[in-house]
Amino acid sequence: MLKVLIADDEPRVGQLVKHLIHWDELGLSFVDICRDGRTALERIEQEQPEIVITDIRMPVLTGLELVQQVTERFPQTRFVVISGYRYFEYAQKALKYGVEDYLLKPIDEEELNRTLKKICDALQTTAVHRAQMEKYEKNYENSQKLLSRDVMARLKAGDGFAGLPEFNAAAGVEFTGDCFMAVVLRVNSSLLQQASAEEERLVTEKVQANIKKSLGGQMYISCTDGHTTTLLLNFDSEAYAKTGEALHACRESCRSYINNYAHYTVSMGQSERCTEVAQIGALLQQADRAECRKLFEGSGMCLKYQAEERPDAARKAWQNKVRSLLEKGMEPMQRTALQQAVDAIFDSAGAAGLAAWEYFDTAEQCLRDFCAWSLGHGMEIRRDWADSKREKVRSAASVHQLAQWLAATLCAKQEELYAQRVHAEEYPIRLAIEYMKKHYAEKITLEDVAAHSGFNPTYFSEKFKEKTGKNFTDFLTEVRMEAAKELLRDSRKTIGQIGDAVGYKDAKYFSQQFTKCVGMKPTEYRKLYY
Repeated sequence: MLKVLIADDEPRVGQLVKHLIHWDELGLSFVDICRDGRTALERIEQEQPEIVITDIRMPVLTGLELVQQVTERFPQTRFVVISGYRYFEYAQKALKYGVEDYLLKPIDEEELNRTLKKICDALQTTAVHRAQMEKYEKNYENSQKLLSRDVMARLKAGDGFAGLPEFNAAAGVEFTGDCFMAVVLRVNSSLLQQASAEEERLVTEKVQANIKKSLGGQMYISCTDGHTTTLLLNFDSEAYAKTGEALHACRESCRSYINNYAHYTVSMGQSERCTEVAQIGALLQQADRAECRKLFEGSGMCLKYQAEERPDAARKAWQNKVRSLLEKGMEPMQRTALQQAVDAIFDSAGAAGLAAWEYFDTAEQCLRDFCAWSLGHGMEIRRDWADSKREKVRSAASVHQLAQWLAATLCAKQEELYAQRVHAEEYPIRLAIEYMKKHYAEKITLEDVAAHSGFNPTYFSEKFKEKTGKNFTDFLTEVRMEAAKELLRDSRKTIGQIGDAVGYKDAKYFSQQFTKCVGMKPTEYRKLYY
């Protein structure tokens, strides 16, 4: 409903106006009646009504002054001015400030409601138009984002474009410059502090808004993935310095905003320049690898790409070494061994002279190999667990921090998986024990209990002895003897009846088993309590 505020220094006139309005019919709600312009202004600031009906002459702040001040601050507010004949010239002047209409006293009910209906219809039309425009703009923005995402993915995959016309058509842009440059800007959240997903989303969105504002005069496309925004800029070669200034302003704007938060930093990686569309894919990789140099140089600055290539054979050998060290550390399922494995990997990385981006790749490989090893050993871990940690990996601000976080993450997950496995292995044994304690009076076989626990007899027998320290037959005998002891203590049943009650049809055999397990005959045991 649209809100209406009435301002008139004559209480009877204000009440009359309120009485004459067809509130329900027009879909209006009453806010207040104010007797001076200053009070009316304060209430408008608080409630922000869509419609204000005001007398032209009021104390403290006149109706005309009220219109002027409110229109400057709340241009969406619609005014209806009430005027007497002798102040008619003021009412005419108010029309210049966007007042919808003026009404002469005495107020005519039909005219008042006709004026309000006209305002309501106009506001409704404006709201619908605004909603449609916002929808169109949002759809266009989303379409542009999808185009940019597809183009970036195509370029990173090595699937280039024949030339600029084909690129423009695919990206939905009109690049005309002869130079291209890629930039990766990333919001890094602290590895030591766990921020809420909502906070991280808001911070990232604000940084993206700063990017858009700072690069408003540049031709570019962008793609955001998590906390990372990748930019591809197009400019004329003579405008390189100007583009550099825009990127500097962009970085400073983002850094200034990020400084308001204790647990975030921003880093920027910048590629070289190229003049060929076919080389754009390489620029994107350069920018990404340049941003990784924050491990060595720190965040908050523009990190330029530096060629740090190693032979593919050396990289493959390194990956195999990492896998071997990690698996060796995981095999004992002990925190110390896994911690030592991660330490050994990063010590070896330093000795091998890895590039910054290779440290990130190594950390991600460790997560993937950990996941694969765990799955291969029957542990319940999500297949996308490693991928879900990528944002955290890329937020590391130093090699030491990356190694520390990786070790802590892997060790914590290993302990969780080990606890789950122990629980999973113990649960069938607990089921078996519960079954034996419930059915000890019946004929029970190993096969029966194994089937109840969900295992084959051979595996069950091995696991049962591993977890209880006793084989199945000895454990069942102990369960029956404990039940027999209770009956001997608390009942007057005969030895034969007690033997039958705990699963022995032969009283003599029961007595022999009891004597063997307890160290005395059933009759002697009973005498201890009677």
